[in-house]
Amino acid sequence: ASGAMTQPVGFFGSIEKHEAVNVNFKNVRMVVSDSRADRDVAEAGADYYPVGALAGYVWMSTVRRVSFQDVDIQAPVAGALAGNISASTVSDITANDDILIHNVLELSNEKGNFAGSTLFDWGSRYSVFLGGIAGFAFQVDFKNLTVRAKVQDSSSASTPSALGGVAGLYAYAGYADATVDSSSIVLDNIKLDSSDSGKAYTKIAGGSA
Repeated sequence: ASGAMTQPVGFFGSIEKHEAVNVNFKNVRMVVSDSRADRDVAEAGADYYPVGALAGYVWMSTVRRVSFQDVDIQAPVAGALAGNISASTVSDITANDDILIHNVLELSNEKGNFAGSTLFDWGSRYSVFLGGIAGFAFQVDFKNLTVRAKVQDSSSASTPSALGGVAGLYAYAGYADATVDSSSIVLDNIKLDSSDSGKAYTKIAGGSA
């Protein structure tokens, strides 16, 4: 992406109240670069939107039977499936073949403007969100996931990064836009693949805790 970001980025910018089924992604390359003229890092976070191969943002939707192969996404809030998933069900996902989710941009959230904050009004101590499936997930049912990914924040920013094999940050309660009872959230049969056939383990590296 070049120029100022104005919306979530993916095959679909956003998926809201819909169903995405039987989709395969292969050889995906997505790069978000820093195009700010003044390099005002204090305002950096709000300049960036979620990025994912399927969609930048998924809300109140069902995603199932989706596979990812050879996916390389460079952005400050990103996942192979979506940068941000909220109030949705995600099942039967395979993302275990050359998945790289990484960031090189130095961001600060000293004014509360973390990556993706233009879409949301809650606060976060993190500035970057990266995960094998989603950068950020809120009230999401995850079922039958197989993930092998390299998730890395290579920036030298001092603000913390949220990095995870499935999601950089997972939240099930505590935000004003909660839509379901947190006691009903389902996390079932999630596998972070170990090495086989010479392929690498899931690896999480870089960033600041």
